[in-house]
Amino acid sequence: MSNLYTPMLQALQAHWKANANAYPQKFVLTDAALATLNQVRKLVNDTLVTQPAPGWESKFMGVTLATGPTNVMVGADGTETPLQ
Repeated sequence: MSNLYTPMLQALQAHWKANANAYPQKFVLTDAALATLNQVRKLVNDTLVTQPAPGWESKFMGVTLATGPTNVMVGADGTETPLQ
């Protein structure tokens, strides 16, 4: 499973730029992709002096994470952007 952190960040930045800093509705990731993303983020969090707030696993930079059949970002207008 490839790391989705960078494509998610790029999609979020592009969405902010195109939508006056509005947040997308959510990221939809497959079960495997979400597990991998959170595993990578947990490794990073474990090195931090101040731990993130409870529930960090359900958000990515303030955007809700959900599971589904494909890896996409759902924009503020409902448009789905595939995550490579």
